[in-house]
Amino acid sequence: MRITVYAVTPVLVSARECAGRSDGENKGMNVGFIGLGNVGAKLAGSVLRNGFSLSVHDINKDAAQALLDGGAGWAATSAELAENEM
Repeated sequence: MRITVYAVTPVLVSARECAGRSDGENKGMNVGFIGLGNVGAKLAGSVLRNGFSLSVHDINKDAAQALLDGGAGWAATSAELAENEM
């Protein structure tokens, strides 16, 4: 299953739908996140900490460094993120 997120609201809905799952159950769900500003980086970090496979994109790759260090994948463009199967 591939979920690509283009706004904050779908992330919150997806995270709520999967709340309470063990890490093993979340591992099969890939989440793509675009935009890692003040709010986006925190939300994406929460997705990663909750055991989801995460790919990220931002116009500034430095904004993603902490997430990349934590195991997130990088997509150079939003199109690459949408097409990428981690």
